[in-house]
Amino acid sequence: MSAIETVTDNIKQAHGHAESHFHNENVTGHYTVNMAFYDDSNFRYQKYGYPLTANIGDNVYVKVFTDIRDYNIKMRLNDCFTRPTPSAPDNLRFFLIRNGCPMDPNTHIISQSTHETRFKFQDFEYSTDHDNLYIYCNARFCSVNDYSYSCDQACHRNNRRMLKLTGNDTSIETVQTYSVFKQGKRK
Repeated sequence: MSAIETVTDNIKQAHGHAESHFHNENVTGHYTVNMAFYDDSNFRYQKYGYPLTANIGDNVYVKVFTDIRDYNIKMRLNDCFTRPTPSAPDNLRFFLIRNGCPMDPNTHIISQSTHETRFKFQDFEYSTDHDNLYIYCNARFCSVNDYSYSCDQACHRNNRRMLKLTGNDTSIETVQTYSVFKQGKRK
């Protein structure tokens, strides 16, 4: 039983404030993924406003979560990557997290639970676009009893490749969310 859902959360990041906008595309399920950004490692001071801003080189704290209350379902964060623009080609994707594993030395998964993953990354700019940083994350929803590779919460360091879905995949759905940061220069 595998259904795929793509949910898009657009958070535009710009000098000092943030706001989240949710867009659904190709919705076939009923789970949503949210992204919230924070200024601190304790996740107490959420960034608000539109668009969000961060200075290049600053740590950005991210919480990817779902509001579902069904504890028979778990959310596994698969990938988080950036693009300089929404229409940028795939070769300009920069993976922060891929297949549940941090891919960048400045990206760290802080905590994971059944319905939430917290991580941080260091803000940067693309050489092709100095103003924006679009952040995309996708998560898979699975039964809590599913310990298959695609539903496992752990990072498998020995195999960081993207998984191809097979007929034996028991995940319920995959959901994607994204945000945009407007870049500020470090003072």
